[in-house]
Amino acid sequence: MRKNAKRQQCGITVAGGNRRGNGINQLSDPLGLYVDDDQTIYVADQSNHRIVEWKRGATSGQVVAGGNGQGSGDHQLDNPRDVLIDKERDSLIICDRSVEDSPRSGRPTTVRIEENMQLVSETFAQNPQMSQRRVALELGISRRSLQRLMQDLNLKPYKPRLLQALNEDDPNRRLEFCEWILNSTQEDPTLLDRILWTDEATFQINGRVNRHNSVYWSDTNPHFIIEQELNVSQAMAWGVIWSNGVVGPFFLKVMLHQKSILRC
Repeated sequence: MRKNAKRQQCGITVAGGNRRGNGINQLSDPLGLYVDDDQTIYVADQSNHRIVEWKRGATSGQVVAGGNGQGSGDHQLDNPRDVLIDKERDSLIICDRSVEDSPRSGRPTTVRIEENMQLVSETFAQNPQMSQRRVALELGISRRSLQRLMQDLNLKPYKPRLLQALNEDDPNRRLEFCEWILNSTQEDPTLLDRILWTDEATFQINGRVNRHNSVYWSDTNPHFIIEQELNVSQAMAWGVIWSNGVVGPFFLKVMLHQKSILRC
C-alpha cells in the first residue's frame, strides 16, 4: 500500500490474491518477503514450503526454491519464514524453521552463474550495442547481477569515435597536399604566414550521433567508428587562425556545407 494509506485506504495486490492454495498464482500463509532492485518480490510461502518469485506486474509466480514437499533434503524446505538475496553470490538465503543449515538456494549457485554468464556472453556477442537495462529485462535478471556477470566476462563499454566520412580518393589527396606544402615551404619560408587555417564546430539538426548513448560492449577494443556525413543541414561556429592571430569565431545562422566554407 502507499505511504499515505491512512488517508487513502486502497492498495495493489502484488503477489497471490487468488485464495489460499498451492498453485503458481496462489500463496498459503506467506511470511517474509524480499524486494529486489528491479522490484521483483521473493515470498517465503510457509505452508507450501517454498520460495516464490513474483515479477512486477505478473499474475502468477515462479517457484525458485523448495516446492517439493516438506522436508530437510537439499531440494526441500520446512516452513520457510524469511528470505534474503546474497547479491555477491547471486543466491538466496532462506530462514528455514527446522533445518539447521538454513542458508540455501533453490539451485546451486555455480550452475546458475555459469548459465547466466553463457547467456550474457551470447547476447552481447550477437548484439554488442544493447543496453544493460534491455539485456537484464530480456534475460530476467537484476541489473546489478548483470553488471557483476559482465565484469566477470571482462566486458567493457567502448564509445565510438566520430570521424569524417572519406571518399575513395581522399587519402591520396591528403598525401599530395602534405608533400606539396613540405616542398613549397622549402622554396618559400613565408608561405605558412599567408595561410588561413580554418576550423568549425557544427551543430547538426538531423541525425547527430550522441556518443554518450552509443556504447559497444566487448572484451577487446573493437575500434568502433561512426562515419559522419558533412553535407547535412547544420548551424556552424567558424573561426580562423593565422600568423597575425585569431579571427572570429563567427556564429553563422545560415546552413552551410563543407564546400561553401572552402570557398570563403
